[in-house]
Order: sequence, then C-alpha cells, then structure tokens
Amino acid sequence: MADEGSVTIAEAAALLAVSVDTIRKAVRVGELPAQRLGRTVRIPRSAVMVKAVTDTDGYRDVRADLATLSAQIERYGNQIDEIQKSLAAVHAKAVTL
Repeated sequence: MADEGSVTIAEAAALLAVSVDTIRKAVRVGELPAQRLGRTVRIPRSAVMVKAVTDTDGYRDVRADLATLSAQIERYGNQIDEIQKSLAAVHAKAVTL
C-alpha cells in the first residue's frame, strides 16, 4: 500500500465524519481493509471512499439528512411566505400614510 494511496485511522475518521473508535472497529471486524506498518495502521483511500458512498449503517446517511432538511424547508418555507406577505401589507400601509 503506497502512502499517497492510503490514510491513517484518524484521517479515515475525518473523511467519514465518524470517531476514531468507529474506524478501529471497522478495521477489526473486516469492514475496512488495513495494513499495519510498525505502530501505524494504513487504510486504502479507495476503501474509505467506497465506504463513504455505500455505507448507510451509521456512517453518513445523507438521505436521512436530506429528508430532514427538506421537511424543515417545507415547514419554515410556509412561515417565510406568511412573514413576507405580512411585511408587504405593512409596507403598503406605510406607503399610503
């Protein structure tokens, strides 16, 4: 494994936005391949990237985040429309004064 093609456990954790312990467990149970070089564990960058886009088991469930954001936009979007209408009405009254 070449250095430029691999990352440390800490780097993998940062790339996947998870804890170092989560990466250690993934290596230990075989979810991520790794090679020990002295005291350092190196993980192929490609394996980390595949994990980032294919794993929905608590790593980065983007779909859930998108669904949450969509619901918030829908909820607050209606409130924003109402506020804009109220501001327009206040503005219209102020202009006629």
